[in-house]
Amino acid sequence: MRIKETVLDRGVYRVYGPVRIDVIDGEIFHLGRDVKNNEEIIVVADQTVAIFVKQPTKTRITFGLSGEIVPSSSEEEPIFHWKKIVEEIVANKYRVVMVLGETDSGKSTFSAFLANYAFVNGYRTVIIDSDVGQNDLGFPGCISSARLKKPLSWLRELSYENLFFVGSTTPANNTDSVIVGTRTLVEKEKENSDLIIINTDGWIDDIYARKYKTKLILHVKPDALVVMEGTGKSEYIVKFFGDLIPVYKAKTPSIRRIKKRARRRLRREVSYIDLFLNGVKRQIPLGKTPILGSMLFSGEKISANQLEILNKLLFGGVIYSEKYDKIGVLILKNENVKRNAKKYLLEIKKLLNVNRIIMLSLSDLVGVVVGLVGEKLEYIGVGVINKIDFRKNIIYLTTSLGDETTEIKGLVLGNIKIERDGTETRLHNLSYL
Repeated sequence: MRIKETVLDRGVYRVYGPVRIDVIDGEIFHLGRDVKNNEEIIVVADQTVAIFVKQPTKTRITFGLSGEIVPSSSEEEPIFHWKKIVEEIVANKYRVVMVLGETDSGKSTFSAFLANYAFVNGYRTVIIDSDVGQNDLGFPGCISSARLKKPLSWLRELSYENLFFVGSTTPANNTDSVIVGTRTLVEKEKENSDLIIINTDGWIDDIYARKYKTKLILHVKPDALVVMEGTGKSEYIVKFFGDLIPVYKAKTPSIRRIKKRARRRLRREVSYIDLFLNGVKRQIPLGKTPILGSMLFSGEKISANQLEILNKLLFGGVIYSEKYDKIGVLILKNENVKRNAKKYLLEIKKLLNVNRIIMLSLSDLVGVVVGLVGEKLEYIGVGVINKIDFRKNIIYLTTSLGDETTEIKGLVLGNIKIERDGTETRLHNLSYL
């Protein structure tokens, strides 16, 4: 780290994070707002932004590793182009604006730019992060919303106020949940806001993405779209909707740092570790608190005689079993028991009088991320299953809930599994439940 006091001459600069700029005397335009004396600009690692120094400005600049500030120009940076777009959006008093584009095309930076501009002009401004894999505002696998209380340097300064649990870090195979969740938060935030900005995910360029983004726009019904130019993969959105609602094409910065997939995953895993370290431990009564949308713990328990026969067959490896119509569910002690049980599928089906058997080891359930549902049928947080005690009939959770008294009315299983070190894996077997 190095610190430098310097006077920045008037002009456009490109800032590569991590950098902190303390304005001592002067004025800098950054992300849609004027930063004046005794205010600061934070540009985090992996972020690249443009600033416009409006007059010779005395600054104290702290450079992190790889941090850099270089002179640029309005031809290379879209700062004035973006300013013109946000001025028009605010002047037209659009209530809901959706920002779309491919990965690393500048969606999050533009969203912060528009949010700051609206906020400093007196607008009650809300950002909805509908990118379930990015988790700028809330937890991975969720759509989250937050209200600006002050100008920001990046979206992660915000803390979520409302969320909708999708349970996956990709919109693929979860498009309906993303659409419903986004629309749900828009409707919830409308009453107490002047501008809602929806920052979408970067899945944009195949036929399934086209159908998904089209449905998202049609169901949410934004007042205006901002389409980041990127490499041109989002141009079809302009063609689809350009004659139906206002569509703004926003230039993508010519030089930017690409956030690699591994970096995105690392950020999610940091969120999980934070949950483990700072989350509130809760005990949920098994069977009394439903696992919504699942067959798990909602079927008919098998008889004591059937359980005894199963345990003789599988050498005492059956912890719990139930039936749901013609489907049997077995929870087994470990993976070895599960592998061995597959040899006896026909015998187990006959014993339970079912056509299909779903087998889980206890480790399949430990570490699963769940959505927490409150009394108003709204998601109130997320949790991770730490342990299931079948003797005491208790599910032990670590939750994001700050208040231990908040009542949890139901759980929704996600397909994300977290190890104790924060490592993320995707589940597929729970989708059958």
